[in-house]
Amino acid sequence: MLDLFRKDPSVDQILTLLSHPEAKAELHREGGGGLGPLLALLYQELKKPILFLSSSEEKARGIFGDASLFIKETRFFPARELLPTQDSLSEGERLWILEELLRDKNLFIFSTVFSVLTPTRSPESLEKLHLELKPGIRLPLSELAATLESWHFQRTDPVTSKNEFAVRGGIVDLFAPSHEEPYRIEWYGDEVDTIRKFNPGSQRSTEKILSLKLFPPELEEAKEALLLDYLSKETLVIQESPLFWKEEVRRLEEEFPHTFLPEQVHRFFSWIENQPALKLQSVASESGLRWPFQPVLDFNHRFRDFLSEAEKELNRGQQISIYTRQASRIREVLQENHLEKIDVLPLPLSQGFSLPSQHLQIYTDHELFGRVVISSPSRRHAASRPVAVEELQEGDIVVHTSHGVASFQGLVPIDVEGRIEDYLALSFAGSDKLYVPLEEMVQVERYVGPEGKIPPLSKLGGQEWKNAKRRTRQAAKQIAGDL
Repeated sequence: MLDLFRKDPSVDQILTLLSHPEAKAELHREGGGGLGPLLALLYQELKKPILFLSSSEEKARGIFGDASLFIKETRFFPARELLPTQDSLSEGERLWILEELLRDKNLFIFSTVFSVLTPTRSPESLEKLHLELKPGIRLPLSELAATLESWHFQRTDPVTSKNEFAVRGGIVDLFAPSHEEPYRIEWYGDEVDTIRKFNPGSQRSTEKILSLKLFPPELEEAKEALLLDYLSKETLVIQESPLFWKEEVRRLEEEFPHTFLPEQVHRFFSWIENQPALKLQSVASESGLRWPFQPVLDFNHRFRDFLSEAEKELNRGQQISIYTRQASRIREVLQENHLEKIDVLPLPLSQGFSLPSQHLQIYTDHELFGRVVISSPSRRHAASRPVAVEELQEGDIVVHTSHGVASFQGLVPIDVEGRIEDYLALSFAGSDKLYVPLEEMVQVERYVGPEGKIPPLSKLGGQEWKNAKRRTRQAAKQIAGDL
């Protein structure tokens, strides 16, 4: 797709203008998709760090998800939680990105005005306060435990979540907010002997590592810096609807007067003013660049109508691609209707568009089934991951997080208020069946167990699955104690 973008005259004009070190440009963004892939191309071609800013986290995350399908250097920088009722998971994500920016500034950061204005520690402070562990280093175990407690880690056993640590004899288990996996550190006297990763589910040690760098979490009193202090001077700032920013900042100053300080706000806007920039405006201007994309038709569950229209467009020389979570099933339908020329990609692009100059049409689940899928990658990973429809075959053993072990029986079309929608058919013990909407697939995971062993199916509505989960956690704690 991105190769065709490069051939479009409007895209070429955008790239040429933004290649200048002090570029200032406006782009009138019209309806439909295309922005995420376009931003991915800008990053590839310009070879410079980029900051995408919006006043809306929902918009920023959606575009971040689309761009992340095409490039791996994207990161989403969230706001530090300011209310005690909010969870602390985003703190680890902020910390990880700040630490990464100390090493590599050539990233594509997506964020919001709220997130960027949320204060953090300065780069100098963060670098100075870090703790690096290596085998052979002299550091009493009690000293590390005291440091973790001062960093507000919760002492618990076993360690299964971020910001937790446990001490057992000469071993410390810890799960730092800036890391994907927990670590097990073993001492010999007052010296660190070994450092290994471990699985939080089984509690068993895995890969041995040579060093571990830990950073203190962001504390409420850390107000000396902003994200912009970690960014390169050549960073291109892509501003989504900047006309709304000042109203957003005024609201933040009123709601959190001790967090969003006037001098920091002034410094933020001064920095923005001096950076190379591309403003994405909803109102066209005479001097603005031309938006290269146009919307495609919305079929909203009328798949037969789409097939008919697609056949006509292919005969007119159009190139059609479908980005979907239901790739295998859509390929089957296209083959049955002799429309194999349509490319089908198992990527959850959020919205379709057309690129008229290259005779390209892109469709997604949004246009075909009336469902918007926002793919927002995160560095947080669970012990097991949700499975995609195209990865499952009839008869596969799966686990529903609330109901237990089941057998996947395929996709079943069900009439919902006059619309035909696909549901996952799950078969449980006896004749019990459960139909799961595709929107709730995050609750379904592939069963992972000993090779060749098929587990018994759970009884739908029974207590066995809840008891099994309770026993698993107790067993994990016992294993951790044995280790």
